[in-house]
Amino acid sequence: MAANLYMHYVFDLWVQRWRRTAARGDMVIVRYLDDFIVGFEIRKDAEQFLNALRERLGQFGLRLHPDKTRLLEFGRNAAQNRQERGQGSRKRSSSWASSTAVGELEKGVCGASAHRG
Repeated sequence: MAANLYMHYVFDLWVQRWRRTAARGDMVIVRYLDDFIVGFEIRKDAEQFLNALRERLGQFGLRLHPDKTRLLEFGRNAAQNRQERGQGSRKRSSSWASSTAVGELEKGVCGASAHRG
């Protein structure tokens, strides 16, 4: 319970401010305890958010879990876009996105977990 309150101040309130001041496109956040997924309409937003988040968590002695953190393209055109770039077709991410409540966002997602380290 205390960790969830801590993440509210370290993460949730900061994310709300970041969304208002820095995001150019739509942004969806799903968090459960210290795990979260953030969907972005614009890939550049996802990249900037990830960099800013690393800095923000570092201020509190936290860091993103390296095995759980990644940028991932998803949405109805993601598999085709990856294939056109020669990155193969990983239908898992497209299927995953369509089975969640993230809607039509297609450009990027940042999934991560914060932990002490």
